[in-house]
Amino acid sequence: MKHNSEAGFTIFEVMLAIGIFAVISVLVASILFGMQRSWIRIKINSNYLNNDRSIDRIVDYAFRNAIPFAWPDQNRRPRQIFAGSDNSVTLAYLHRITSPAQGGIRFIKLFLRRGNLVAAYRSSPILYWLDENIDSHTHQEVLADKVEAISFLYADQINGAINWTTDWNPEKPYIPLAIQMTLKFKNGDTVSWLRRTAGSSYETHLGRRGKR
Repeated sequence: MKHNSEAGFTIFEVMLAIGIFAVISVLVASILFGMQRSWIRIKINSNYLNNDRSIDRIVDYAFRNAIPFAWPDQNRRPRQIFAGSDNSVTLAYLHRITSPAQGGIRFIKLFLRRGNLVAAYRSSPILYWLDENIDSHTHQEVLADKVEAISFLYADQINGAINWTTDWNPEKPYIPLAIQMTLKFKNGDTVSWLRRTAGSSYETHLGRRGKR
């Protein structure tokens, strides 16, 4: 029996072709979907890595090089440029000299604003007791976004033992031994940074230690 090539495809052949095409389409779609998810994960991880690098840079500069720095208030009483609470910190730190006019000390405030970790810094003291507008006369940098919460801990030496507190007494004439900052991101991750300060240690310190 001869096959008539001009009769066209049979229904079976058409259905078989459609089935093969559907299988190939599903495979291609699965591969593309997997590639897209991988790309999204890579992008998210890259963003978190960039955030960590920015935070590491500021923490290493500011926390490790933090020093006592006194400035007279409106009553001419010397006060330390260090204000540490559970959700922000203001301090003075040693900085390499980039301009003789600016000197080798910088002042910085780290705080959370609308889900962003913000670093506000300048070359003149941040007088926190005046409640000045931090948005004016400071250079600001967003170190991380999608942050749900921020917290700080400060280490002090009391009677030879290390004591951690969430609020540093601004009347103390010295700065903490160490500072820890913890960020909780909106994706559930929690990351902490702990650094010793340059101006205070277990054996030696800059500035005098009064009553605690």
